[in-house]
Amino acid sequence: MYFEFHRGVYTTQAAHKRNMRTSEVATLDAEKLASLAWLNGQPYPNPELTESWKKSPSTASTTSPPAPA
Repeated sequence: MYFEFHRGVYTTQAAHKRNMRTSEVATLDAEKLASLAWLNGQPYPNPELTESWKKSPSTASTTSPPAPA
């Protein structure tokens, strides 16, 4: 069965998956750098990182964000 309005679905999904992965990697990198800064005496940005994880697609279906590293 051919649906003429469903063309390009795979391309759109691939771009969306790539953007989701980029977002997850950026949040994880921010958390790693924040942990290193915390070891140097800087305050840990827990509220900001928690909000970032809550918005992350990987945790969209869970009830709680992952614990800080």
